[in-house]
Amino acid sequence: MSNEELVAFLKGFVPDGRSWDGPTFRGLASSIAGAVRASEDGFAERIGLFASLARPYQHGLLRGLKERWSDDKRDIDWPATLSLLKAIVSSPTFRADVAADQSEGWEPSVHWVISDIADILKGASAKRAPPAIGTHKSCLHVLHVVLEAIHPETAQSSDVVSHATNSPRGRARSPSFVALAMRREEVEANQSTGETWAAVRPVFDAELATSESGLNADFAAIAGMYCANFHFLNAEWTEANFDRLFSSTNDEAWRCTASLRGH
Repeated sequence: MSNEELVAFLKGFVPDGRSWDGPTFRGLASSIAGAVRASEDGFAERIGLFASLARPYQHGLLRGLKERWSDDKRDIDWPATLSLLKAIVSSPTFRADVAADQSEGWEPSVHWVISDIADILKGASAKRAPPAIGTHKSCLHVLHVVLEAIHPETAQSSDVVSHATNSPRGRARSPSFVALAMRREEVEANQSTGETWAAVRPVFDAELATSESGLNADFAAIAGMYCANFHFLNAEWTEANFDRLFSSTNDEAWRCTASLRGH
């Protein structure tokens, strides 16, 4: 299909719920992911087309890009991918969809897209990531917007580990991984300018403010899992805020953080 034919096909697709094995948005998204992985250029010339398409198709594209990069070890067009991610999270419909989506259904939704974004940007922080100037800062920007769009929550279950690692907001905690990649680059280059911490500190401060009072169970859990990594990012901040990371003022927050030490 030409680009025009592809967009027309996707916009005109209608799922068939009358039969058990009828066509679904999820099935078409899976086909898109497979096409991205199989294509010669990883859909490089088509990535921008998906900025205004429905969430299932964005999910299919992003899942294909993530699996192509992380599983197949094949290149993707990072500038085009980051431009798409910025377009998705900057759209006025993004926050509206996040606020409206309470479903746990089988068809891909905006929360599926958020998980895809987190997975892709976590992949960008791996050693295979291209050393493009500004790549990591762009990743942080996208993730900050995602975190601002999803309100933090109190503990939703006794298994805070699973919630912190699998919920859309918990998975969007990837700023930690991106920041670690930036910090490793500083250390390896022997250039500890503080630029990494300056970029990531605002989101850490904001998350900690709600975490220590028991209103952000995901960050409290992450603090327990990755406290040593926080120390690597900035030892002074971590030590100064230790009684807030392991909250001394809220029992529920403390349990979310301390319970992970046994995992």
